Amino acid sequence: MGISNWEIHEKECYQYLRNTFGQDAEFIHHGGSDSTISDIEVRPNRGQSFWIECKSPQAQSGQFVAIPKDGKFYFSERNKSFIQDYHRKRIRYSYCR
Repeated sequence: MGISNWEIHEKECYQYLRNTFGQDAEFIHHGGSDSTISDIEVRPNRGQSFWIECKSPQAQSGQFVAIPKDGKFYFSERNKSFIQDYHRKRIRYSYCR
C-alpha cells in the first residue's frame, strides 16, 4: 500500500520546518494516523515547547467535542487536548448562530 497524500504533506511540513528554522529549534516528528497526538513537537532554543498540526487545505482541523447542556455548549472533559482560548471563542461563536 502506498503512502497517503496527508502523510506526504506531513513529512514535507516537517522537512520545511527543520530546513527553515532548524537553527532556532528542534523539531520532532510524531504525526501519523493517531490524532490524539499532534504532528510536530517544537522545542525552541529559547522559550516554551509547543506542538504544530500539519493540515492540507482539504483536511478537517481544529476538531474538538463540545457537549450541549442547558442550552449552552461546554468543552468535553473527554477531549484529548486542554481547552484553549480559541476553543472558548469557537464555543461562544456557536451561541450566536
